[in-house]
Amino acid sequence: MEQTKQKKKVSAKKIITIVLDVLLYLFLALAVVIVALTIMSKVAQKDDPNGAPNLFGYEMRYVETGSMEPEYPVNTMIFIEKAPTNYEDSIKWFDGIKKGDVLTFKYREAGQQVVITHRVVKKVPFTEENFGNKAIYMGKEKGGYVITLEGDNKGDDNEVAQQIIYTYAHYNDMADANDQIQGHVIGKVVGQSRVLGAMVTTLKNPLGMVLIIIVPCLVVIIIEVIRIIKVFNSEKHEKAKKKQEEQQEKLNKQNDEIELLKQQLALLQQQAGQMQATSAGVVDRVEAVEEVNQEQEETEVQTEQQESAEESEEDSSNEDSKNE
Repeated sequence: MEQTKQKKKVSAKKIITIVLDVLLYLFLALAVVIVALTIMSKVAQKDDPNGAPNLFGYEMRYVETGSMEPEYPVNTMIFIEKAPTNYEDSIKWFDGIKKGDVLTFKYREAGQQVVITHRVVKKVPFTEENFGNKAIYMGKEKGGYVITLEGDNKGDDNEVAQQIIYTYAHYNDMADANDQIQGHVIGKVVGQSRVLGAMVTTLKNPLGMVLIIIVPCLVVIIIEVIRIIKVFNSEKHEKAKKKQEEQQEKLNKQNDEIELLKQQLALLQQQAGQMQATSAGVVDRVEAVEEVNQEQEETEVQTEQQESAEESEEDSSNEDSKNE
């Protein structure tokens, strides 16, 4: 029962450690991504103030105003599918744009070119029927669309400025002298990340750099140092334990040898006792035989003496007879 509880405790500890490791490394990976995006953004804006990081055909920009709230708050990172730049692909791409899509585009306001992200509220084919002579451009065919866009956040007065884009200007990268035919579409917004946007924005100031990069790195370093110390102590403990086990094994072996010697000594003592008993029996037998032999010898001596005495008596008797 106690072993089962111990095993469950160890398993739970391992699971917690694995989860913390995963979260930590995910955070580090996110920090690396944020740093990379920040660097890419600065590089892109070096030559073009409106430039943005571009990765695998997608641009990453930040919402700078509240015109698209609540869906796209300020500092939200948006992922933009870039519009094609060649004529044929652009025609097909704009054919797929529909009302409700969110586009990011370059637009001229107050004599300055700005980047705006707004929603499509109207899309009309740019034909001669709809726009007369304006639909004729560059001496070529008619076509394209006129797209009207506006922000989601209309404010208290329920009014918002609209922007009009002529897609053929995008096809040909052109605008008329009065900037009435204008707008270069960068692409369509296909995703967003408020977390990435907030973190990258925070990273632009020193405090954000400390919170997002330096502090996590210090935490990782501290954790790894603690783990190294634990591993070192664990290895040291294992070596000490192994040495103790070896000593115990050696001691057990010596004890076994001593026990074996004791058994052998007891066996020898037993055999010696048996041999001593056997020797005593042999001695007794020898003494008994010697006594018997001695008795026999004494008997023979007595017999011989008796016979000699009898012979002497006979001789004396014979002599007495002769004298008579």
